[in-house]
Amino acid sequence: MERIEQFESKEKYGENVEIIIDLIRHAKKDGFDGPLSPEGEKDSVGFGDSLRQEFPDSDGVKVMHSGIDRAEKTGKLIRGDDESFKLRKRSNLGSVGKISRAYIDALTQKVNERNGDETQIIQEYLEIDFERPDVDTLSSREISADLATQILRIIKMSGRLENNSKVNFVLVSHSGILEHFLVDILKKEREGFLQEIGGTVNFLEGARMAIRRNDKNDVSIVFKFRKFEFKITEQDLENIINAI
Repeated sequence: MERIEQFESKEKYGENVEIIIDLIRHAKKDGFDGPLSPEGEKDSVGFGDSLRQEFPDSDGVKVMHSGIDRAEKTGKLIRGDDESFKLRKRSNLGSVGKISRAYIDALTQKVNERNGDETQIIQEYLEIDFERPDVDTLSSREISADLATQILRIIKMSGRLENNSKVNFVLVSHSGILEHFLVDILKKEREGFLQEIGGTVNFLEGARMAIRRNDKNDVSIVFKFRKFEFKITEQDLENIINAI
């Protein structure tokens, strides 16, 4: 028995692991549904440079994007030529397959009528809550659950990383996606949510989650977004997922 306990105490995985998740909106774009602007391209490069400076001892960075052009371009520019930055597509960070073309067209028209202001459109979507706008479009809660699933997957994975690992994840998503998750993780009412937090998520803005896993069973997660900073748990994410 003593030999078994000694072997287990020398487990090489899941101890003293640190992960930073930056869940962000893509860089500045041209128009409601357009590509990155030149300013957005420059800012994406700057985001990647800032990440390298802030975390010089990182063992690696995984940049995940929705697969939509402006998010993918943002991810590629954040990575640059750095081979320690790995680029991956994750559909649950975007709207493909979640929001119907007809609904996107309707939203685009409404945004154009409001001179490009997306705030009211996103707020209305949030307040739909559990209901679907149409049969091919996910509800606000379903979109939130998709993001929570991706984040929880990364947190669980930290238990399989080598001891003393330090890893960064950048998840590049979209306004109109991020807010659905934020309202749930912040445990706020959907009505009036965007006004309460100061508006929709800005370009290259988002939430940061600092994860520290001491061992297989002991993990702490600090969530930061704007003026909000507090601890969350894996159960908080599971509650969002199971709500649907």
